Amino acid sequence: MNPETTAAVRQHVIDVALKSFQTYGIRQFTMDKLSHELGMSKRTLYQLFSDKEELMMASLDRAEQIRVERLATLQKESENVLDYILSIFRYNLMRYRNQSLSFIVDIMHYPTVEAHMEKHREQSIRESVECMKKGVEQGLFRDDINYELYTKVMSNQLRGLSTNPDFRLLPMKDIFMNITIVYMRGCCTPKGIEIIDKFIKHYADEIIN
Repeated sequence: MNPETTAAVRQHVIDVALKSFQTYGIRQFTMDKLSHELGMSKRTLYQLFSDKEELMMASLDRAEQIRVERLATLQKESENVLDYILSIFRYNLMRYRNQSLSFIVDIMHYPTVEAHMEKHREQSIRESVECMKKGVEQGLFRDDINYELYTKVMSNQLRGLSTNPDFRLLPMKDIFMNITIVYMRGCCTPKGIEIIDKFIKHYADEIIN
């Protein structure tokens, strides 16, 4: 294959792998299953990607690219920072509503992939902090909270829940409604609380069911 064809085939493999990764999970994501789904020999697949970890990292990069592009669109459509944050929550819930936290545990079995994903997580934390600080300026979030600490605690809390057998299989929608939204509401001013309550009332059935 010439370089352009190779790049196109490689991108197609990444897109299919990402869908399989999100649908079946990490443990069920195998090169055998992928090659069958692609109608491609394992030899050709391994010529494109040296191993499963390399393909997983490429898939995570693709997922991050999709996320960034979607966030840019949501930001343009949002009236304020809190509206933007809640739009992100809704977007993620619609994509991963029934996915559990077990995928975080699965990733821990691949240290290289976990380290790669950690870079994306750190970037997401920085973005969240900037959003919440802007929300303070807009009168939506309280000005007496350390948002660097808050964001890191929330992120680490999800990781902690994922390693606890009692919570690992909780769907993301339950985590959002009972943990994430509750903590965020506590960070809001009366103006922000009003926006969150309207969001919950408007999208409750869509999120819960």
